[in-house]
Amino acid sequence: MSLKKIGGRPRKKSLGFMVVLRRKKVSENKYHLYLDINYKGYRKKEYLRLYLTGSKYDKDILRLAEELRVKTEYDIMTGGYVTSKNMNNSFYDFFDKYLNTFQRQSEKKNLVKHLKAFKSDLTFADINANFWAGFKSYLTQLDHAPYTIYNEFCTLKSLVNAALKLELIPKNGLLNVKEKKPATHREYLVLDELKLLEKTPCRKPEVKNAFMFACYTGLRYGDLKSLTYANINNNQIELRQQKTQDFVYIPISEHSLKYISFEGKKPDDKVFGRLAKGTVHAVLREWITAAGITKKIIFHSSRHTFATLGLTYGIPIEVVSSLLGHTDIRTTQIYAKIISQKKQEAVKKLPKF
Repeated sequence: MSLKKIGGRPRKKSLGFMVVLRRKKVSENKYHLYLDINYKGYRKKEYLRLYLTGSKYDKDILRLAEELRVKTEYDIMTGGYVTSKNMNNSFYDFFDKYLNTFQRQSEKKNLVKHLKAFKSDLTFADINANFWAGFKSYLTQLDHAPYTIYNEFCTLKSLVNAALKLELIPKNGLLNVKEKKPATHREYLVLDELKLLEKTPCRKPEVKNAFMFACYTGLRYGDLKSLTYANINNNQIELRQQKTQDFVYIPISEHSLKYISFEGKKPDDKVFGRLAKGTVHAVLREWITAAGITKKIIFHSSRHTFATLGLTYGIPIEVVSSLLGHTDIRTTQIYAKIISQKKQEAVKKLPKF
């Protein structure tokens, strides 16, 4: 049976590609069917593992092969076809080349910083659902907030889409990957609750001290965990943030100093000792519950507490943003909205005359 009689006509080169069903003789009366694909100058033979042997089943095999040819055409037209030539290009090379064309560059630089720590050699072919699942788990272990992880996903997807629009790759490997946007509600503690926690005993004093110190300085868990006495000079914290790699300078109030012990300590000693994440979270839950606080408080809530306290007591939003080490003040503005909502709720509670 001749292949010229099979199914529909292949796409013409005028459409930018051709997909032709062909056969290759492998032995006497046996032919291996394959697709001859010419796509944007990329030529590929895609063997289908379907064979013509002169039997009564050849007609059905040819019909199946034609269906595969048509599907490949459709995938090319809809951006669902992957060419290994382009997908094996370095994602980092693409990023370095086109960085100046992107908006919100600081966010994208932070993402790439985390990506390189997770996988030093990254191609577009690597970026798929399984890769995202692993990267998300990595970010979670670094104690990144859910909303931060969601933003990382959106940024990564937008970068791959940019490469797709520039026709550098034929497919976005994250096209069908969905990440649910987390609720923007940020749990925090008010001053009365902090006073209550100070009075409540904790079975691991180092956890209590670390959490309270974070509430008054805004340090992330990762930065607090690696904080050494060398980072503290003249009642000021000086360190490079793990998340952004930017330096921050945070004054330490006299009240906050009581959570730190300097006696007999060396510059390289960790301020709060060894903070094991699993233990910290378990102890924190016990302690919060013992204080009679019913809010769902996690360690990162200390950072929210610092931001809302600062804005509540009149610290300018630009200063709060700087102390938190935010690269975009819009992140800090979320806390300003929280304070505004609380004020509105308070006004509504005023008695009516």
